[in-house]
Formats: sequence, C-alpha cells, structure tokens
Amino acid sequence: MAGDDDEIIVTIEPELDETLGTGDADVKVIEGRANEDPALDLKNQFTKMQGDLTTANQRITSAETEAQRTQRLLDEERVRNKHLETEVIDTRKSTVEQGITAATAEADAAQADYERAFADGDAAAAARAQRRMSQAEGRISRLTEAKEDLAATKPAPRKVEEQPRRAAPSSDPVEEYVKGRTPTTAAWIRAHPDFVTDARKNAKLTGAHFDAVGEGLTVDTPEYFAHVEKFLGLKVEAKPGAAQQQQRRPSAPTAPGADVGGRNGAPSTVKLTRSEATAATDGTIVWNYDDPSGKNKFKKGDPIGHSEFARRKLAMEREGRYDRTYTES
Repeated sequence: MAGDDDEIIVTIEPELDETLGTGDADVKVIEGRANEDPALDLKNQFTKMQGDLTTANQRITSAETEAQRTQRLLDEERVRNKHLETEVIDTRKSTVEQGITAATAEADAAQADYERAFADGDAAAAARAQRRMSQAEGRISRLTEAKEDLAATKPAPRKVEEQPRRAAPSSDPVEEYVKGRTPTTAAWIRAHPDFVTDARKNAKLTGAHFDAVGEGLTVDTPEYFAHVEKFLGLKVEAKPGAAQQQQRRPSAPTAPGADVGGRNGAPSTVKLTRSEATAATDGTIVWNYDDPSGKNKFKKGDPIGHSEFARRKLAMEREGRYDRTYTES
C-alpha cells in the first residue's frame, strides 16, 4: 500500500490558456483533451511493439532460410569437387596400371630375347635384351610407386550428413504460444484463446502483463491474473457512486477560464500516486499531437507531465470514468 509520502500534489490553476483562446471551437478542443483515455497511448505503443516484434521474427525466419539455402549449396559444391577429384585420381591410376602392364610385357619379351641370344651364343643380342629388361624393370618400379601414392591420396568415400530437419510448427497457434510457459499461465491462455488468435487482443494482453508487472505484482499469482483480467475488461467492477457522478456530469461544455470540473475561480489540487507520477514523466503516457499554439511547449511523443496528467485525472474522476489503472493499492 503506497503511503502519503509516495503521493505528489499537483495544483491546476484556472488561468486562461492562450493556446486555446475563446469560443465554441476552442471549447471543443478542451473537451477533446479532457476526454482522452490516458491508457490509449500506452495500448497504441504496445500494438506498435507487437508489430515490430512480428517484423523482426519474419526477418529472422527469412535469414535462417537463406542461411540453410547457402549451406546446402556449399555442401553440393563440396560433393561435386570430391567427385571430380576422385575421377582425376581414378584416371591417373588407370593410366599407371596400363603403363605397368606394358612395361611388364616389355620385360618378359626382353627376357625371352635374352634367353634365345644366350642359347645362340650371340653376345651382342644378349646385351641388348638385357638392357631392355633393365629399362622395363625400372619403369615397372617407378609406376608401382606412383600407383601406391595415388592409393594413399585417394579420399575415402564421404558420408553425406543430412541436415537436421526443423520440427514442423504445431497446427494449433494457442499450443504453440504456450510452449515454455508455466502451467498456470498456459491454463489461463487456453481458457482465453482469442487473446492469441486475435492480433489486437494479443497486443492488449501484452500491455496488461507489463501493467501488472509495473504495479509490482508477481506473475502467476491470483492478484496478477485479477489485475490482467480487469485491464482486459474481462471483469467489470461496479464503482460506488458512479451513478451519482454521471448525474452530476455537466450538460454544457466547460468554459475557458474554469477549472476542469467547471467551477470558476479557485484552483484545484489533485493527488498523484507514485505510479501515476512515473507514468506521466517516463514516456508511458505521451502527447499524440504537437503544441497547436506554435510555441513548442510540447511535441508529439513528449511525456505529458504531472500537470496534464492531473488535469486529465480530475476530469475523468468527475465524469465517473477514471479506471485507476495507475492507482496503487
């Protein structure tokens, strides 16, 4: 429970705003600002975050697909190179074997000639035959060494490893969404599947989660789920005095110079809790348009600040529609 030390007091002066001026058209501008939902900007930002996340996931999937395609092409190129290398070695081996066969035949023929020359007593013919045998035996020796070298360099048959197949995604998007989540959270999501299948509701669910965490609630506790369901509008709590506040809602537009509730003269004070004060300045609630006065008091996307948050809170409380999203309990 937040104490009084966590609250800040904001005074809203009933001075005329030069930006708005006077007249019916300016009154409509004031009405428009007063009727803004402080949580709407936060919801829009979460929707944008969800879209950015979807785009990032698509880019990651595309990059993974391209990486797999590149790896497949590299593997195919390696296989082709290995085949070519094997074919070259096999061709060389065949040539060497043919050379060994020819040299062996030459050595056998020279040996037969030598034997005949020796039997005939022809020393010159025997010398020539012996020289041919020596040359043939030399070629056989060199070709045999070459054959052994080719056998040593021939690559072993390569076993092509199959790329692991990615598991096919589940056909049920809800079951795919709850993977890796706690049983309690998974059970809640299964009970509310439309907050997965509907992109807008899913973005709102993300906003509800962060809002609960921002309030200091522990995930998966009953208080956490109660807060989430209230944020999503699944539980509508009756607000005491709401009917009376609706009856007191002013029927005419608030005139320039009056405070937010329509009472002229005296300034109004509004208490902001710690969470409300933080939301007003940390970028959670921002202006969705530039300063129309041209004085650059604020720009679109700037935090609205304590005064503007207090003005909106007071107006919505008096109209009975402030949902106390940022009120600490």
